[in-house]
Amino acid sequence: MKTLVVYDLGNLFFCTRKRFGEGRIDYAKLQGLIGEAAKSVGYTPHDSKTFADALKFLGIDVVVQHGDPTVRMACDTLDIAPQFDRVVLCTSRREAASLISAIKSRGPRVDVIACGVPTDLIKVADSFQEIPDEAVNPTVET
Repeated sequence: MKTLVVYDLGNLFFCTRKRFGEGRIDYAKLQGLIGEAAKSVGYTPHDSKTFADALKFLGIDVVVQHGDPTVRMACDTLDIAPQFDRVVLCTSRREAASLISAIKSRGPRVDVIACGVPTDLIKVADSFQEIPDEAVNPTVET
């Protein structure tokens, strides 16, 4: 199954902090839970070379869109989604419900992974999963 993984990095940062406090997502572990992806793209409003380099090392392309990257993420995803059998959308934004419906109308199944996945997304996605504890590293205090 050819899979596209789309990371809403800003949203994942905040939903993870809300659930886990200072913990940080271990993207290598999260990718392991998702499975093999033909393409992975992360969208962020912040230009952090260190973070971007770490994600690129894992095979995740990073798109920096200053301000809110949501519209760019939606447009890019809709443009390439028909090339895939499955789209994994990593976000907990309620507004993504319309995006999920639009992706599904183009053929792929859509799975959602995040912390605090809202009912709006659960209703339209083919499946959903909460980010598990083992995919989050606690912040070590020094």
